[in-house]
Amino acid sequence: MGRFDLRVVIYKEDDDYIAHCLEMDIMGTGGTPEIAIEEMKKLVEAQIFYCFDKHIEDTLLSPAPPEYWRKLLHARSYTPQKPEIPVNRIRRVDYALVES
Repeated sequence: MGRFDLRVVIYKEDDDYIAHCLEMDIMGTGGTPEIAIEEMKKLVEAQIFYCFDKHIEDTLLSPAPPEYWRKLLHARSYTPQKPEIPVNRIRRVDYALVES
């Protein structure tokens, strides 16, 4: 598996923001978009390292259900304070924020 792109949609549920990596169906939560993104990034990194360490790369990409992809239709581009996921397998991450 080469390098790949990820899309992250950020939306609010109750009092928390959710940062949802759609290609991997991994979510982070927090009181602000930035906290949610940082939590999600930690989980994405851990999953990537685990899959490559165990030689199960073919299980890495497991897309989120369609309703979460549809959130992208109502989102605007978003640039977080620290946008990168420091893993050499990630080529690019695009973030989008759903306004409440």
